[in-house]
Amino acid sequence: MKIALGPETHVVDVRLDTIDEAPDNPNVMEPEMYVRLVEAIRRFGFLQPVLLKETENDRFEIVDGHHRIRAARELEYEFVSAVVVDQEDDAHALAEVLRVGMNKLRGELDLSGVGRILADLEKNGWAMDDLVLSGFNESEINDLIDTVTRDPGEDLSGMGGAPPPDLDPPPPRPFLIEILFSSREEYQQARKGLRRAAGKGNELSVGLLRLLGEQ
Repeated sequence: MKIALGPETHVVDVRLDTIDEAPDNPNVMEPEMYVRLVEAIRRFGFLQPVLLKETENDRFEIVDGHHRIRAARELEYEFVSAVVVDQEDDAHALAEVLRVGMNKLRGELDLSGVGRILADLEKNGWAMDDLVLSGFNESEINDLIDTVTRDPGEDLSGMGGAPPPDLDPPPPRPFLIEILFSSREEYQQARKGLRRAAGKGNELSVGLLRLLGEQ
């Protein structure tokens, strides 16, 4: 099975008044998080498409993105961008891989969990052209899948299972602080100040630590 971004899976603008919520949506969002979501969409727009499946009479049902749809309605959007698929199983699988991609952008990834998701999708017939929607390239995807499918007792180096001596350690997991500003001017002022504090290299995290007296 190949899930292609073509006639059966495509990004379109869909009228909000043609979208219905799924009756069995299990997702729950804390009120505080929902307020932040509404504010983010108000300021920055509808950045991530929702996932829909076609139903009857030119209508759609939400597979992934219930809270974004509610926020868009609250903000009186007329249209939202959406990925539309015909098969519900494909929709749920695509939701997983798109969620991996967004978490990758935010630095919130459990790589072992990502490897399991990608391995399951590959086992169910997903092609590499589809797996790269996760935001990882082909080499990274193969490495992630290999880490969860390899026999734990497999000898990797001819040295009794020990890793090669020159094997680079995995990079440290990044962490993210999200700060909302009331205006673009405040954002630019804060960014400039952090860069100035960081000095050579201009890494914002270094600038913040120096302002806090941690470096």
